[in-house]
Amino acid sequence: MKPLVFILGLHRSGTTLLYEMLAASECFNIVTARHVVDFDRLGNGRTVPERSRGELQSWFDREGLADRQVDAVRLGPDTPEEYGFVLDNLGAGRRITPRNVHVFERVCTTIGSDFDQDRPLLLKNPWDFGNARVIKKLMPESKIVYIHRNPFHVLGSLLRMVVAAMERPHPYMAALSAAYSEFTQSEYPWRLAQRFVTKDSNLLARLLVHLVAHSAKSYLRDVGPPGGDDRIDINYERLCHHPNEVIAAILDHVGAKSERTDYRAMIGSGASRSEPAIARQSALIRKLFAKYAREVGYDLEALENKAQALSGGKSTRSLT
Repeated sequence: MKPLVFILGLHRSGTTLLYEMLAASECFNIVTARHVVDFDRLGNGRTVPERSRGELQSWFDREGLADRQVDAVRLGPDTPEEYGFVLDNLGAGRRITPRNVHVFERVCTTIGSDFDQDRPLLLKNPWDFGNARVIKKLMPESKIVYIHRNPFHVLGSLLRMVVAAMERPHPYMAALSAAYSEFTQSEYPWRLAQRFVTKDSNLLARLLVHLVAHSAKSYLRDVGPPGGDDRIDINYERLCHHPNEVIAAILDHVGAKSERTDYRAMIGSGASRSEPAIARQSALIRKLFAKYAREVGYDLEALENKAQALSGGKSTRSLT
């Protein structure tokens, strides 16, 4: 099997956009929604790709699911997805560990065999952000692409996603995650979560700040400052403004060549926005994200001022 290429970043940091753009280079095989939803049949050889693709598209049509609702990502059988869902659905957890690496390898082999072309497998999973040391120890030949984003926008986008997931059961998320599906069918836990998870909840905002900051600190502890032959660090903002240059640099880093050179049409027209509940946590964000922001090139004080100014603004479209 060719060396694996990982896309790692905080949840809502732009990993899906980057995944879509690198997939469009046609240099990689990828994990798709069909692979996650249909993995059992895929692994047992009980499905034909075109048939399962058609069945899943029919399901999307019946459910009226055109996009993920919390962002502009289009939904379909070939929507890029996270291998963490497959691992978790198999009872192995969402991150790669020495104990579940055999499961992960089986997942990679099964998904890789679904493609006609022998290309490197491109993988993304925010749950493995800060887990590179384990990944490199288990798979020394792998390459890692890190993506970073303005922490205020990461947190605002994550808040919106969590609230949307708890407002009502989301059929797509339930199809991807057995754990989420079971949770939405519970009685008291689900009702309690719905009461607690609101966009204006300061308690929820503080909890998300602490959880995301923990992941950011894990990244720093795991890999240190950006640099190294086996990894490349980019930021979401530069990807949006200079997609062709960023994608070219990534492909060069992983040793891939593509006939496609223009990715600008894949960048949406909308702007990110801050959330008032997140803006109210500015002091905590400055404290907990100080080192991470400094290492990956963000000026938290300037971002805080901008977040405060935009916290009451409207968004036309959010990509992540």
